[in-house]
Amino acid sequence: MGGSGTGDGGKGDSGIDWGACAGPGACVPVLKGCCGPCGMPELDSFAGVNAAHVAAFKAETCPVPMPCPKCPTMENPNIAARCVNSRCEAFDVRKVPDYSACAFDSDCRLRGGLTCCERCSSDGPWVAVNVSSEPALKGALCIPNTACPPCIPVPPAGMRAICSKGVCGVEPACSLLPRIGCCFSDANCNAGQCYGTTCAAGSEGMCKTRANQNECWGDRDCGPGQSCKGVSICACGLTCLTPDKPGVCG
Repeated sequence: MGGSGTGDGGKGDSGIDWGACAGPGACVPVLKGCCGPCGMPELDSFAGVNAAHVAAFKAETCPVPMPCPKCPTMENPNIAARCVNSRCEAFDVRKVPDYSACAFDSDCRLRGGLTCCERCSSDGPWVAVNVSSEPALKGALCIPNTACPPCIPVPPAGMRAICSKGVCGVEPACSLLPRIGCCFSDANCNAGQCYGTTCAAGSEGMCKTRANQNECWGDRDCGPGQSCKGVSICACGLTCLTPDKPGVCG
């Protein structure tokens, strides 16, 4: 299994080996020390710890609790932990190609968090993973034979997964209001999807509906490793001489 993680769980004065694990689903990521960093903590701030020994880990790494800096902190939804060679290892899903490598937006999907089972609601953190990564993620995050609820998580309106520099990422919903007839997200379209937009004033896209599966209005309509070729969309607010033309995936 490829990827980048930190496996610095170990044995402290208590004699408890809080980094040991026997298989998938045993490990959780835990912030090191007494206080987390200001802002969003990154991978090097976490240790992979056996879920049964979190209290022992905290007692060893923060034996005397102290006041923490009064600064804004936030959760990093991309951090989880797995068992590798009988040791717990924290990892960043964006840095493990098996979970998040991509070539096009269509290679990515939103996942409701990095626990074994996705949530059945739109609440909570969302991450972006490769559309084919679920077996590998379940193999790392789930106790064998775990049964998840039969639900399909629905992300917040306008949020979507994108491919950026070869890694799946989350594009949050845009809070700007589009001009009439234009869109910033799929949520602005009564039918179809929003294409050619960025979340910036005057950069709306257009709502389009595919007539059949053989045509495309953007790379998101194409399969893994493909792009939409020959597409032409008149930008929002412009008057174009030629009608919009869908492309083909290839």
